[in-house]
Amino acid sequence: MKRIETNPHQDAHKGPEITLRVLYKNVMEQWFESELIQELLEVTYKSTDENKHGKMVTNKDIADGDIYNGCMINPCYSLINRRMVSDEYVKGVLRYCGENADTSFFEIEKYI
Repeated sequence: MKRIETNPHQDAHKGPEITLRVLYKNVMEQWFESELIQELLEVTYKSTDENKHGKMVTNKDIADGDIYNGCMINPCYSLINRRMVSDEYVKGVLRYCGENADTSFFEIEKYI
C-alpha cells in the first residue's frame, strides 16, 4: 500500500529480464541494432536431475551450463529499441562476443 501512496507509477514486482540484441543490415547496407527487453514472470530449472527440475531459480543458484525455462509476462509490456549503428560498433560487438564463441571474428568480419 505504501508504494501506491508514494509512487503509483513504480512497478509492483520487478522480475528478471531477458535481453535479446540483434545486429542486421538493411537493403541499403546500413547497420541497425534491435534490442528486445522482456521481463520474466518466473525462471525454473530445465534439468534431468529430479531434485532441480521445475524448481524456481534464485540468483545464488545460477551456474554455467545450467538450462532454464522462463515464463514471459504479456509481450505488450516488452520494450523494443531500434537504432542505426556504425560498422565500428558492429566490429566491437563481434570482437567482444567472438572471444567466447566457436566462430572466429575474422571469419565473421568478411561479411561486414
